[in-house]
Amino acid sequence: MGVAGFDDCLRGNSLNEQSLFIEATPSRNRPPHRGNNRTKSRITTTENATAAVIPGECPESDGFFADPDQCDKYRVCEDGVIVEEKLCPDGLVFNDFSPAHEKCDLPFNIDCSKRPNLQEPKPKNHCPRLNGYFQHEEPNVCDKFYYCVDGQFNLITCPDGLVYNEHAGICSWPDEAKKKGCSSQELFKFSCPKVDPTFAAQHPRYADPEDCRYYYVCINGETPRKSGCKAGQAFNPKTISCDKSENVPQWIRNKNKVEPHAKNS
Repeated sequence: MGVAGFDDCLRGNSLNEQSLFIEATPSRNRPPHRGNNRTKSRITTTENATAAVIPGECPESDGFFADPDQCDKYRVCEDGVIVEEKLCPDGLVFNDFSPAHEKCDLPFNIDCSKRPNLQEPKPKNHCPRLNGYFQHEEPNVCDKFYYCVDGQFNLITCPDGLVYNEHAGICSWPDEAKKKGCSSQELFKFSCPKVDPTFAAQHPRYADPEDCRYYYVCINGETPRKSGCKAGQAFNPKTISCDKSENVPQWIRNKNKVEPHAKNS
């Protein structure tokens, strides 16, 4: 449900643009077809030599297919034979959307419930695995997370009012993230006033008692979500909207402490 004050990208969608999605073999989209004269064993580079048969079945003659038990493991099939088993980079899992493409993706984007096993993690620095988005190790830090690539991390801070959602790998509203100790009431020390059901259904807005640049939207009259006004504006409780700062008495009283603050109204 859209709430004025935050663009969709601030709710975490922009993080997907930095996705750790990997085209595992960019130079090919499908295993080469080697003809119909193969034996059902893996051929080595030495003519007439064979290696041990890789157990398992190919769902189709050619392509890349998920391992039935391990989410970050997959198989390369040629002419109905498994010619290779491969692992995604640590922290990523195999995207089995199309057998024509060899792709590893973030686990938030793939359903691994039927193949839950994973390779042993290779933790490094603040990264529990070498690649991915990971919550801060301090349980009371709600709005920060690590973005890891090959064990190199960046500490990222969510936009004001949002917290890291470890289940979705994005920044989201506290009531959506459901992170212990990070509810709206715990973070902002604000509770929505009790109102009648008709008014509650309108998602009423209230000024932030501590800072006139911000306000709270009470979803269904119960769950507060913090939002804010763009630079040069403050929340006007009379109009229940962002307004020019000089039209807001609270801003006039406190203008010495108001700093430029960029937000979408």
